[in-house]
Amino acid sequence: MSTAIVVAVGVTAVLIAVATLLFPLPRRTRQPGHAEAPRRREKIRQRLQQRRPLLLTYLGLVVMVAVVAVIWVLPAVLTRHPHLNEPAERHQAIADTRTGLVAMLVALGAAGGLAYTARTYRLSREGQITDRYSKAVEQLGSDKLEVRLGGIYALERLMHDSPTDQPTIMEALTAYVRHHAPRAPGEAPPVRERRVAGHRRRHTPAVPEHPAEDVQAVVTVLGRRRRVAGENPIELPVTMLRRARLDGAYLAGAQLYGADMTGAQLDGAELTEAHLDGADLTGAWLFGADLNGAQLLGADLTGAQLLGADLTGARLDGANLTGATLHNTILTGARLVGAKLPGAVLPDSDLRGRNFQRATLTDAMFARSNLSDAQFAGADLTGATLSAADLRGAFLYDAKLVGAHLVLTRLHNADLCEADLTGADLHDAKLVGTQLPRARLANANLLRADLTDADLTGADLTGANLTEADLTNARLTRGGLSAPQMAGARNVDRIRWYEKTPDDE
Repeated sequence: MSTAIVVAVGVTAVLIAVATLLFPLPRRTRQPGHAEAPRRREKIRQRLQQRRPLLLTYLGLVVMVAVVAVIWVLPAVLTRHPHLNEPAERHQAIADTRTGLVAMLVALGAAGGLAYTARTYRLSREGQITDRYSKAVEQLGSDKLEVRLGGIYALERLMHDSPTDQPTIMEALTAYVRHHAPRAPGEAPPVRERRVAGHRRRHTPAVPEHPAEDVQAVVTVLGRRRRVAGENPIELPVTMLRRARLDGAYLAGAQLYGADMTGAQLDGAELTEAHLDGADLTGAWLFGADLNGAQLLGADLTGAQLLGADLTGARLDGANLTGATLHNTILTGARLVGAKLPGAVLPDSDLRGRNFQRATLTDAMFARSNLSDAQFAGADLTGATLSAADLRGAFLYDAKLVGAHLVLTRLHNADLCEADLTGADLHDAKLVGTQLPRARLANANLLRADLTDADLTGADLTGANLTEADLTNARLTRGGLSAPQMAGARNVDRIRWYEKTPDDE
């Protein structure tokens, strides 16, 4: 009976509360139409908002009723079966059940309190982070350098404290650099003053030699950040970063195309898959830098220091590497089609299968390098040093090797068809099976060269030194050798002569 009374009282209280909150009697009765439905819902929402304290009061009363029902009514219901004969046993069972329920309610209350506390802390922390972010961004707009620097380092601290906000902070910092350090549209003249009609006329300021202190601080912060999931690559295209200090910086996938990074310090930097197309890296320091898969199409690397750098799979088509130091540089799978490497230093390098088609390699140093199966079609190797290099199977069709040094070079089965080797030094070179039809070898030095099975049909050997050259089974156009050349060469009796064809003219 008591259970029924408690349940009835509880249901009645809930119905009264709902009726009080949602359905007060209107002053006049009217059937709402379809157009009035949204207005009616808005009125209900406003009414609930206004009566929120009353709602909370009713909710508290409902919770109290529920607790009382659980503690005093539910134990009797739970212990009704099996039937207990002794009143004492039944009373004890009810008491034990009530104790268990009270403990469960206490545990649930504690869990709810902890959850509420955690939520409150999280909301408070998020509010603090938002306030710190807003204040730091506001500092970036200050006219005072020290205030801007404070804002930059405050954002760095915020990235450390809240990794989930790091992508947003990075966007703000990169936008700051793009705004404050854009690349100049052209080379500006030096600063000077001139009197014009009695007035001083100030010329356009010169391009700064170093980044501003606040810009340097930003790129330093970006370069040493901890990587987090979901962050986007750094975007600093067409920016002025001359002589920026970025040693060991993490710039993987960075968008730096068109940036001016003249003389930048990038030793040990992580630049994998970075986009540096058209960037100016003149004189940049890239010792041990990781440029695996980087895009450097048309980039200017004149005089750059790339010792020990990893350019595996890099795209260097049309890049200018004039005077660049490439000693011990890894170029596995790199493309250098149309690249300019005059004076490049690449001794003892592994360049097997590299693509140097139409590249400018005048006076380049390739001594003792492995260039087997490399592509040099149409490349300019005038004056290049290839002594003791391995060019077996290399493709040098129409390559320009005027005055090149090929002493002791291995050219087995290489294709030098129509190549220009005028004045080249090939003494003691290995040209076994080499394809040299219509090649220009005028005044070339072939002293003791091994031309076994070489194809020299239509080749120009005017003035070439063939002293002690081995011509076993070599193919030559009849009349292609002078009497002195025949006298100095070896195994001339084993030459395979071919008649002159119109193509040999």
